[in-house]
Amino acid sequence: MTNEKKIGLDKAYHDFYQIGIIDQHASLDILDKIVSADFMGYGTARDEEVHSIDQLKQMIIRQRRQSVGIDMQFSIVPVLRKFTSEETTAVYVDDITIVLNTGDTPFELAVRFTAVFEYAATQWKVVHMHASVPGQNEGETDTWGIDEWKRRNAELEKQVVEKTADLKIKNRELEIEAALERVRSVANAMQSSDDLLDVITIVGQQLEKLGLQFDSTNFRINVGEKDWDLWIYAKWLDAPRQWYVPYIDHPYFTTKEVAGEVSTMVFSKQDRDSFNQYLTELKLIEIPDDATMAASQKEYFDSGKGFAWSIATGKKVSLNIANSQAKPYTEEENALLMRFTIAFEQAYTRFLDLQKAEAQAKEAQIEAALEKIRSRSLAMHRSDELKEVIIEVLRKLEELGVAMENKSAIICLYQEGSKEFEQWVASPEHSSAHMVRATFFDSKIHNDIWDARNNGTDFYAKSYTVEEKNAMFQFFFDHPDLGSIPENEKNWLRERQYYELACAFEKHSAVMIANFTAELLDSGVHEILKRFGKVFEQAYIRFLDLQKAEAQAKEAQIEAALEKVRSRSLAMRKSEELKEVVATVFEKMNELHFLTDGGVSIVTEFKQFEYAAHWVKADSVGAPVLVKFPHNQNAVPTDFMLAKSNGTPFYSK
Repeated sequence: MTNEKKIGLDKAYHDFYQIGIIDQHASLDILDKIVSADFMGYGTARDEEVHSIDQLKQMIIRQRRQSVGIDMQFSIVPVLRKFTSEETTAVYVDDITIVLNTGDTPFELAVRFTAVFEYAATQWKVVHMHASVPGQNEGETDTWGIDEWKRRNAELEKQVVEKTADLKIKNRELEIEAALERVRSVANAMQSSDDLLDVITIVGQQLEKLGLQFDSTNFRINVGEKDWDLWIYAKWLDAPRQWYVPYIDHPYFTTKEVAGEVSTMVFSKQDRDSFNQYLTELKLIEIPDDATMAASQKEYFDSGKGFAWSIATGKKVSLNIANSQAKPYTEEENALLMRFTIAFEQAYTRFLDLQKAEAQAKEAQIEAALEKIRSRSLAMHRSDELKEVIIEVLRKLEELGVAMENKSAIICLYQEGSKEFEQWVASPEHSSAHMVRATFFDSKIHNDIWDARNNGTDFYAKSYTVEEKNAMFQFFFDHPDLGSIPENEKNWLRERQYYELACAFEKHSAVMIANFTAELLDSGVHEILKRFGKVFEQAYIRFLDLQKAEAQAKEAQIEAALEKVRSRSLAMRKSEELKEVVATVFEKMNELHFLTDGGVSIVTEFKQFEYAAHWVKADSVGAPVLVKFPHNQNAVPTDFMLAKSNGTPFYSK
């Protein structure tokens, strides 16, 4: 191909590309020179088909209109340059990349462009063109595929949004399930019923981590009852606490609990404040002053909006979350609360199983302790062995955790028709027990004990002030039997700020626990005291029976001794045989353990203000001897003669 002919082809190719594609402002009149009259071609849109120069111009005009406001950058890569052997026909194929920027995200349009040129009358003209894109555009109104791109981009964005939303839902579900699994894990790790507090804590923490906003969450375990028995986890409490809240006429108590459902309520600030005042009266909360109030407490107690709560109810328990902003919880949050309620109910079921097992083990331990006391009481053969039974009772109370460092066990023995009593307190190591024999004295604590016993009360428990406690202990400190108590122990007792007394009364005895801690004795301790009281009463009855039998045996022994003395007296034939009677009296008194290192004397002659004649027998004297003691020799005969002259039937000094 000649150089002139090649230059003409390149110019026709360049002008056609410039006018038809690249230069949006080039004059269309040039097409009349470089396009054949019988031109036919296809555009990028599905319906862009032209059969004349005029139709080609119209197509280019439409494209230019659609390009207004669009920044386009072109990149052309030749694909094919082919000529016929006569060099009268040329086929040009190019890959064109158009970057379109509509103000949104730029996108690329790939176009495959084919142009066919014919050479006639010394000039190259375009006889055919074909522009195609990978995804065929829908019509002549979207030559550049912008609308199609936008549609696809919008569809893609929609898919991304949907996928993102789905991913968020799945991630949220994974987050929730992980939180629930943590609750289940702590629940399954429970080894004792006390570990339920760990479950309550983890539930509260996980609800917070999942974004629920609340001031408190309650775990109620007596669904369907008017009173509330619950645990509370709250920002303004240092640790979860168990509360028992008796029913009152208040809007809070109007919330319905239906198994498997979530109930929601919103209350006024007045309702909330009045209920807080009720909790204060129950000593369940203490509203702090501004000086000591933590930020979380201040926010809770000073908030002026009210109270909103949701209660998710299971079969046995309900879970409640509440906020002081009076902001109702969403359906999603309520559904989440229900799922945690189900998880907590499973934990509570395990708690009940542990509690039952602990109760059975405790019952076995209590029964074993009571049986030990019964066995020891049945093994008593002498009344003086009661002390050992008392020590056993006090030791077993400590083994059961009822009596310990700050909780002392006491046993009182009462005499019917008398205000005298014996009080037994075990030593710290329970190797011995101290007994105080005292009589009723006027003090608040003793008055209450005495009134309860006289009124036939089988159990009594009450807390006392420091002053009331110290008044009672001062009496014991002044008692001669307790004079040896170290001063540091006395001070310890005086300094205790709490004193609670629990007493299990029986007919002849009482088993008591003196509690010096702020934590009141629970009903379980009360029941143990009652059972110990009954068992010890049986032991004490056996003691009384032994005491009675010993008294009868002693009486028989005394009577036999007296009979021996009578017999010897009646057998006297001469006055000097009196010394043998004296010897018999001495012998029998020794047998009855009346004598230690002393002796026996029998006064046979008495002259007032002169002397008294004594027949004397002692271990240091072989046979009884007659001794006359002057009345004024010393105080002993003087006091003796004075008592005799006054007609005193019995004298001891």
